[in-house]
Amino acid sequence: MAFGSAPLKAPRKGNNTEILQYGGLCLDDGQKFLERQDGYILIQPVLDRVCSKKTVTMLAELDRPTGMATTASNRMRKIMIEGVAQMTDIRPFFEIKAYNPSLERTADNFSKLATSWYTRVSCDQIGLAQALRYAWVAGCAYVWLEWDPEREEIMPKAPDPRDVLPIRPDGEFLSIQNSRGVIIREEYTVPHARLLWPDQAGLIVSDHDALDGTALESTRAGRVLASLNVKAGGILDDGLFSSRPKASIGSQPAVYIYTMYVMDSETNKASTSVQMGEFKDDPTWTRPEGVMGMFSKPPQVPANNWSYTVKAGEKLYPRGRRVIFSNTTVLEDIPNPYWFAAANQIHFPLVKLTLDPMPNKWFGLGPMFDLLPLQDSLDNLLRVIDDHAAQVANPPVISTSMSMGKRALEAINTRRAGLKILANPMGELPQMPGVPPLEPLIKEHIDWIKAEMDDLSGLSDLGKSMLSLNQLPDNETVERMMEAKSYVLQGRSRSLECFMREFATILISMFAQFYTIRQRYQILGPSGAQPEDFDFDPNNLIPDFIHSEDFDGEGNLTQTARDRGPLPIFDRFKEVQRQLVFTIAPGSLLNASATTRKLLYLKLFQMGLISIWTLAKTLDIPGFGEPPAGAVTEIDKLAAQRNMGLGPAPPGPGAPNSFGAMPSMGNNGTSGPGGTLRTS
Repeated sequence: MAFGSAPLKAPRKGNNTEILQYGGLCLDDGQKFLERQDGYILIQPVLDRVCSKKTVTMLAELDRPTGMATTASNRMRKIMIEGVAQMTDIRPFFEIKAYNPSLERTADNFSKLATSWYTRVSCDQIGLAQALRYAWVAGCAYVWLEWDPEREEIMPKAPDPRDVLPIRPDGEFLSIQNSRGVIIREEYTVPHARLLWPDQAGLIVSDHDALDGTALESTRAGRVLASLNVKAGGILDDGLFSSRPKASIGSQPAVYIYTMYVMDSETNKASTSVQMGEFKDDPTWTRPEGVMGMFSKPPQVPANNWSYTVKAGEKLYPRGRRVIFSNTTVLEDIPNPYWFAAANQIHFPLVKLTLDPMPNKWFGLGPMFDLLPLQDSLDNLLRVIDDHAAQVANPPVISTSMSMGKRALEAINTRRAGLKILANPMGELPQMPGVPPLEPLIKEHIDWIKAEMDDLSGLSDLGKSMLSLNQLPDNETVERMMEAKSYVLQGRSRSLECFMREFATILISMFAQFYTIRQRYQILGPSGAQPEDFDFDPNNLIPDFIHSEDFDGEGNLTQTARDRGPLPIFDRFKEVQRQLVFTIAPGSLLNASATTRKLLYLKLFQMGLISIWTLAKTLDIPGFGEPPAGAVTEIDKLAAQRNMGLGPAPPGPGAPNSFGAMPSMGNNGTSGPGGTLRTS
């Protein structure tokens, strides 16, 4: 079911007024859609709790009479930190395989590029971990991948899920790709925005003051500044702008910049072809002899690998459209520059991660939504204990006005050692009735609340169980612990795997589109250069001929294909991506499951079914080296291993038959069944 009233058809390029109106309608629809979702109003309270921000509710609780406890235990923060660490404790990345044997080397290089990129740009922290932090407090999160031409790198970002506004979401809410479009809202200072878009600098106007508290609460910068209680004339303002007039203290003009990816079905209604994107004069063109310059012009060629020509009647935006705008001007309006949008059902460079999906719930089931009342109860009980301890340390005193005066009574400190009280013998002597003992159920209830919060959040004690064994468990033990104690973790692992498949499709497409042979050589060495780098269309990983009809029954290129030449690169890229397979074994992302996988591969190596290079890669042994050139398949690697005299060592004398049992590791220094490896 579609939501909102934004028009289905995007306005034509060049009509900036209509584009701004269309963008405004989409923004309004997207904001209302998010606000109607269950859990939206809980995101800010959860975020405030995790960040120990003093909200209005918390201030009311803490505004207690003098002497009353204000104790608070931020268990929600602990749960989030442990949950994020648990979900980021994964294998470095995925594997890419190819059905076509001629693409096996390309697929292997894609896998290596992905692993190198993942660590090189710190995606585990900048992208994945930050997205998981948002997912824990908001239920869902996003990773936004964009090519940065200045850095010549694919850069990940994790926007606030409240700043990602879907355009007419339809169908299953698990993926943003089921929407007609998406808008990402970002906040920039006006000078920064004008620097990024100098051609429209005069039209970029401030929306608000980033330091005056008028920024939307749904923006990251606005929440950070609000949490610091930054107001005009505050301490931070004085420190930053002490040399400025007092009237201008706190002024920091800012503007919202919106990046909109939207599907556009408009066709070329002209009778001639239309150029889409950026074009330039063909640098290889030379003027024919005897022809004057005014009668001969160089042909136009695409200035980049995402520009194209549209014939009459064809779609103007087969990959969709990207529009960047502010509230006052259109900053950019181009076709979607990314190839992947033309090759599959992924249209936008944005991947949605929902930890606990639920039908018809955009944010899913937020892992920490149900913890808010438990956190309040925990804090209240801790304050009861502190208040009781204060009463025990300084018990009450009962006296009459005939016994002592009011000032003398107020001066009594029953907590002080050697207390002496001077009383009037004519009146009743002061009394200390004592303090009743604390109800034992309070401490039991605190323990229950802590356990319940861990239970509801799905935190697994798998790691503690493994440490308590004082050894690396065998396969059966790992599987038992996984099944018995981490059902929620397994479910979230499946969500992470779905997220990673979509992520991989976008990433590999960007490798093929933007990475030059120089970059691949720097990362992979000589093996990074492919035969495709030296064909008719060099400097990309897409072969000239890839379709099955281009080859005869013996695998040779047909004369028809030679005469025709390579097909358009978009068509060839679609075929390459269709033949690449992104493999993630269920549960393999989790470190605990990786233990089982390592033990399995160790057994396969002992049986001679996998090579020593595959085993070293599975065990994450650094600096082990690569197999000899040409050894791509496992059969080739085994043959090379035999030629080099490598292989598993034969079992020692008297070693018992393992009968195919999985190997395990212990610490008693003896050898046991199952091909057991023992450590000292």
